[in-house]
Amino acid sequence: MKQEMSLREEVSLMIKSRYPLIYVVSWEGSRVRKELAEIAQESKKQSYFWDVVSGWVDANGHRVNLDAPIQEGTAKKKVSNVEVESAQRAVDGILHTASQPCEAKGRLFILTDFEEYLENGYVRGAMRKCAEKFPYDGHDTIILVSSVMKIPDAMSKDVTIVDAKMPDYRELREHFEKFVESLPEEAKVDLTEDDRETLVKAALGLTLSEAENAFAKAVVQNKRLSRDDVQLILEEKKQIVRKSGSLEYLESKVGFDAVGGMDLLRDWLKKRKHSLNEDAKEFGIPNAKGVLLLGTQGTGKSLICKTLGDLLERPVLRLDLGSLMSKWLGESENNMRKALDAASSCSPAILFLDELEKGFSGMQESGDSGTSSRVLSFFLSWMQDNEKPVFVVATCNDFRKLPPELLRKGRFDEIFFIDLPSRQEREDIFRVHLELRHRDPSEFEVEKLAQRTIGFSGAEIEQVVISGLYDAYDEKRELTSDDMINNIESSIPMSRTMSEKIQALRDWAT
Repeated sequence: MKQEMSLREEVSLMIKSRYPLIYVVSWEGSRVRKELAEIAQESKKQSYFWDVVSGWVDANGHRVNLDAPIQEGTAKKKVSNVEVESAQRAVDGILHTASQPCEAKGRLFILTDFEEYLENGYVRGAMRKCAEKFPYDGHDTIILVSSVMKIPDAMSKDVTIVDAKMPDYRELREHFEKFVESLPEEAKVDLTEDDRETLVKAALGLTLSEAENAFAKAVVQNKRLSRDDVQLILEEKKQIVRKSGSLEYLESKVGFDAVGGMDLLRDWLKKRKHSLNEDAKEFGIPNAKGVLLLGTQGTGKSLICKTLGDLLERPVLRLDLGSLMSKWLGESENNMRKALDAASSCSPAILFLDELEKGFSGMQESGDSGTSSRVLSFFLSWMQDNEKPVFVVATCNDFRKLPPELLRKGRFDEIFFIDLPSRQEREDIFRVHLELRHRDPSEFEVEKLAQRTIGFSGAEIEQVVISGLYDAYDEKRELTSDDMINNIESSIPMSRTMSEKIQALRDWAT
């Protein structure tokens, strides 16, 4: 199996191949710039770094003058925005410097957070001019570094995109050991080899600086660093994942036992619980890809997903598909890439996609220049190629709105149709919701309630219990079976109002 190249290897190869314009997407600008400086040193190239605050500096941070001489008849417009003017001078400096003899074996021009200025016509034109000239006139390369990807349509064919992956276990472990060595003597470090491995694995999914901040917080808070700090690191991790905008840590208040019925699905999931472990791989079992739960609203699909972390003992990350979409060329795909990279870095984990059809429906008729199709294509490729233990669990209310690619055999390990609950399952659901509200199910006519709720979904049964509690509380007495029966009689279940749609789902599933 071909080993994935590191950032340094990939960028080095592109530079040697005379790629003129490279765009590195990373949350760790300082780490990337350090690696680029080392690449320049190894390849005996001169490196120049630019940002809007410092202007041009060399690898040691010393100011350098790359300003081009002012020429008459320049096509550059005067601008009132100081930042844009600085960006214009920066590209002028690149063009001027690249035209001069170079004692080194070429130059790297590294610009940080430059994407906003690419919308300026002069800046964009100068960049494209460099992209045309550099492969033939020398060994110079422009490298843009940013945490977001914004590429104007006019430059889409000129730029090569490189995604800097989150640090892996090896990188985090090296950084962790350096952090421990730097601690003062009064800070107690009580860690076995197993403890160190556990702490570092807990930090997977964080950048190097975020991981160091989490370790430092543990030391400051507890005056020591021990295995007990795993939970603190996980809390920091949750905050950082939430800030991503598209991924959210889900913490269910109830366990998987709160899901009533669905014995077939329960058994299937329990068999795959241990397939995420290392010994399962040695036995020859591949990582479980995931499961698609198809069914009408209110049948408990989302509850299963939210509580699955309790069964599989994995964190649940919900991916908001709507938040991925952007008007900028390539940014929607990049948002999906970053979200999936973060999920992979947090592995073993569960990736939850709710109401899949809303995120991926109608792609053939999409008027977004193919963005939705490219996002779907990237997601499907990731599902096919991903080797990290990330279990995807998705829900869908209407299979007719899903692209056929998602329903192809082998995309998910299994597709389950979640039908309206049977009589026995309705009994189980009543018991679950009564127990959740501190009531003893044996004190209620559960069998009678189940018989009266033919065609009710799990969510509708829950509402029957809640409405009964409201009635009892209003009359300052305890809840009775009659309270719930009265609410059953006044309710019209969705199975009556949406009978054709539900039957269509059943027909497809069978």
